[in-house]
Amino acid sequence: MYADKFRILTGRDNWNRIDFSNQLALFIKVWKRKLSFRLD
Repeated sequence: MYADKFRILTGRDNWNRIDFSNQLALFIKVWKRKLSFRLD
């Protein structure tokens, strides 16, 4: 997979940081959707 190659190239710490920011972005997206649903 591309992700595995990317992890090898950048190193584990960088990959974990990127993965965390992706999780955070996803969480914010879901949270905003819940918020807008509540406002409707």
